[in-house]
Amino acid sequence: MSHIDERGEMNPNVKSIISYNTDSEFIPTFRFNVISVAETTPISGQISGTSSVMEMEGWNCEDAAHTVDIDIHMNWPSKMNRKFDYSTYTAKI
Repeated sequence: MSHIDERGEMNPNVKSIISYNTDSEFIPTFRFNVISVAETTPISGQISGTSSVMEMEGWNCEDAAHTVDIDIHMNWPSKMNRKFDYSTYTAKI
């Protein structure tokens, strides 16, 4: 767990709108390449939180908000691969 993660696996209350940095050096590059909106999404935990659509203009995250809390993001655990060992007749994970 890094310093940017919320504690726990279930965090439906996390709102990614507050992580949008209007002073980022990437925003002018996006605008130059005709990208006018982007979706901010949370990434950690099984239930990560809600995402928002942000415009590439604005003085702060509230000004840049296009649509707030559009989705709740879930991260499914990876699929377990099980193989059967015929020599010992046991399943291996």
